[in-house]
Amino acid sequence: MSALNYLAINMRKIQINTPIWITKSVGIDERLIDQDIEVEILYQNLNGKRSFPGKYRMTKERALAYPSRKFGHTPMLKVIPISAFENVIK
Repeated sequence: MSALNYLAINMRKIQINTPIWITKSVGIDERLIDQDIEVEILYQNLNGKRSFPGKYRMTKERALAYPSRKFGHTPMLKVIPISAFENVIK
């Protein structure tokens, strides 16, 4: 059984407007990773369909292990590949 198979109320819910396309990753503000995370990527293609449908989960410990990066005037972001998440809700 996965460590993430418990109620989502124990997770920080994060919505991402646009992924980092070149690396197929998402940037998550380090300050938001204070508990396990559930990520929803809202980006839609030209047909109005989500490129990454569903919700993706990851433990806090695993998320914090990814490298940090600053993009322009953003806060420090953890850059996490989308493929590293557990896709639990399609």
